[in-house]
Amino acid sequence: MNIRIGPATIEVSPARALDAEQFECCEGSALIAAGANIERMFLPHKGLVAILERPPVGAVAGAGLVGAGGVVGYAAVLGPAVASGDSIALSAVSGVSISAAGFRREAGHDQRLWSAMGAYATRRIASTERLCACVALHSVEQRLARWLLQASDLLGADRIDITHRRLADVHGVRRASVTTGLHMLEGERAIVCQHRRITVRDKRKLAALSCGCEAM
Repeated sequence: MNIRIGPATIEVSPARALDAEQFECCEGSALIAAGANIERMFLPHKGLVAILERPPVGAVAGAGLVGAGGVVGYAAVLGPAVASGDSIALSAVSGVSISAAGFRREAGHDQRLWSAMGAYATRRIASTERLCACVALHSVEQRLARWLLQASDLLGADRIDITHRRLADVHGVRRASVTTGLHMLEGERAIVCQHRRITVRDKRKLAALSCGCEAM
C-alpha cells in the first residue's frame, strides 16, 4: 500500500506491517482524545482535523490544522506518547490509520519512513512556533484570513463548511470576535459567508489581508 506523509508517497508492503485500516469519521468526531495513549496515527486523504488544546483553566484553543498529507498523532513516532490535546474532525474525514508501534517497527529498517516523518514533524513544530507568535502579534481578522487560506489549500476547495462557534474554539476567542472578523473580510469581498459555510472568493485579496504567517 502507499502512504502519504507530507509531500512524500511511500510504498509499504505488506500493508499488514503497519496494521493499516481505512477510516471514516463525521464532523465533530474525536480521532484522538486528550490524555489518551496514542496507539494509532491517522493520515487523512480528505477533510480537516483541528488539534485543540484545553488548558486546566480557560477556553479551548487551536494548536494545529491537519489535512491531506498530514499525520494526526505523529508524537508517537519516537515512542509511546499521550495526546496533549483533542484531535477533532472539522468536516467529514477519511483516510488511513496505522499502528504507531507498527510504524516504529517498520521505520527501523526503512529509512524512507523515518525521513518523511522527520521532515513532517519539523514542519509541524515550526508551524506551531509561528502560531504562538501569530496569536500574540496579529489581529483576529488577520488570523482568520490566514486560517481560511490554509484550510482552503488543505481541502483543495474554496468552500469551507464550518460554524462561527467552531472557528471561535479554533482561534481561542469569543464567537462575537469571529463574527466581526468575518464581516470585515466579507466587506473586503475576500470571502462570502453563509449559514455554516464560508467560501473563499478572492485568494489574492485574502492573502493580502492575512498575517502571512503560514506562507513563511
